[in-house]
Amino acid sequence: MYGSPRQFCSKVTDPFEQETFPPFRLLPNEYTHDNIYYTQGPNGDEPLIHWCFLGEIIRNASLVRPVFHVRDRDGNQSIIGLYLDDESLYDPKHYVVGNTICIMYAKGKQFMDGSWGIRVENGKNMLGNLLKLVSAADISLAMYLARVT
Repeated sequence: MYGSPRQFCSKVTDPFEQETFPPFRLLPNEYTHDNIYYTQGPNGDEPLIHWCFLGEIIRNASLVRPVFHVRDRDGNQSIIGLYLDDESLYDPKHYVVGNTICIMYAKGKQFMDGSWGIRVENGKNMLGNLLKLVSAADISLAMYLARVT
């Protein structure tokens, strides 16, 4: 597996494929086994492919922990909550309104209040310091920049 969203983007060849950069509605969720994204391995579900959720941060709703409202590539809104064991992997200056958050292996989840979003527990699977990159053309640019930086 790729160690970070930047490494992943440097290997992807087709930014238009929705399996690779899915909108929120196409993400696997934590409650079902998804044969597109996972296979059953000896230690449980294992990724079949690599995918990365991209969302433009449109609102910072952080109170106790970092929480963001984002807009995905289809223009739909969802929530991203960071539940990180290692807070050193989160730098608030990178997660600001207008930037894009990238989350490797994102899964949809229903939160306690009934809303749906993404719960991020592994800070190594996220990146938040990209400028607005939500369209497929912008994803191509992100992939190019990841290769040259």
